[in-house]
Amino acid sequence: MLWIPIKLFIETVYRRVIPLYSFDQRGRPFLASSAVPFQDNGFFFLITATHCCFQNGKPLPLFVYGENKPHALTECRIAWEYSPGKSPDLDIAVIALDENCAEDLQKRHLFCSPEDVRTTMPRTPGIHYLIAGYPASRNRRRPPALGLPSRATALITGEIGIVDSVNGVDKTPNHHFSIEFPYEKVPAPGGGDFYVPPPYGMSGGGVWRVEIDMRERLVGRPYLVGIGIEYHKKDKTFVATKVQAAAPLAQDLRSFSKRKE
Repeated sequence: MLWIPIKLFIETVYRRVIPLYSFDQRGRPFLASSAVPFQDNGFFFLITATHCCFQNGKPLPLFVYGENKPHALTECRIAWEYSPGKSPDLDIAVIALDENCAEDLQKRHLFCSPEDVRTTMPRTPGIHYLIAGYPASRNRRRPPALGLPSRATALITGEIGIVDSVNGVDKTPNHHFSIEFPYEKVPAPGGGDFYVPPPYGMSGGGVWRVEIDMRERLVGRPYLVGIGIEYHKKDKTFVATKVQAAAPLAQDLRSFSKRKE
């Protein structure tokens, strides 16, 4: 296993999540949510939360920013259908990327692949979970002339749990898990304290399982296990959908994309 310093791992976590931008009613761009870039045998797409890319069943206008230019997300996107009280609320979606967009994003971001996917584990000494995304509080709206905001946040904890302990609707242990994060400040990897920002806007970001050697301050290979979909302020708990729920969507998305070609 390749081990890297915790500080380096945290500082480069922004490469594992992509900010999704949209437009307000006045046509001004803003950072709306987060997504995880993924590739499978040359097919490139984003995994995110359904509510981050659909509104009332209609696609939200979204774009991403590559090395030096924006790319509108106009390719196919699909999500699980949800019937309140009748089916689990998976709240997970996939968005296809065209060739130019995928090539450009690879210059700044690391795309996960099926080899990087694992399942969650019960609370285990040394096993932690990293939650990464772009909270709105660190990416406030500003004039376009100042550039697009893109400050990622990474939170690490071993407090994984089941969704039965959270007051969520239509969430099941088969498809979801929870992560408690009650801290207002945590030690920063480079020294000092990091004050945890309100996590709203991190929806659609990823959750990785990592092994950490606290004595040597080293992190093992990260494995993608989920996509963040909710934050419960009262419980100070995140709810995530297990990333395996995206696999059937990705297969269908690939088929739709081939037909389009």
